[in-house]
Amino acid sequence: MTSLIFPDLNVWMSLSLRTHDHHAIAWAWYKTLHKQEELAFCRMTQLGFLRLVTTQSVAREELVDQVGAWAAYDRWITAGGATYLEEPFGIEIEFRFHADRKTPSPKEWGDSYLIAFAAAASLPLVTFDKGLSQRYARSILLTK
Repeated sequence: MTSLIFPDLNVWMSLSLRTHDHHAIAWAWYKTLHKQEELAFCRMTQLGFLRLVTTQSVAREELVDQVGAWAAYDRWITAGGATYLEEPFGIEIEFRFHADRKTPSPKEWGDSYLIAFAAAASLPLVTFDKGLSQRYARSILLTK
């Protein structure tokens, strides 16, 4: 039986770009996973991944076009290291609960959605973001 783990976008980029500042840390963690453990994309992390591997300031010399971005994404899926998950049942309730904050920060929406997705799907959320990890009990914080 496959056990799914839900990385945030920074972890996806760290795993995917050799030039990313946290690439070695992310790969060291990834290598500790068991064969039955698989990473999961949601639409938000999929779209962010596709956007960022085609962004010069992020991908630098690993920059690809849209065809290359899909190929990079497909390598994760076809190699068996990742899967794509549709929104789980109950995400709306979780999202509203986790986004009920009294801070006018645009970043909070994305973080709240990731937490809601992980919670509704009963998945651990992997992140480098200490603040994000403190908002969700099943977080796995990768240290820099």
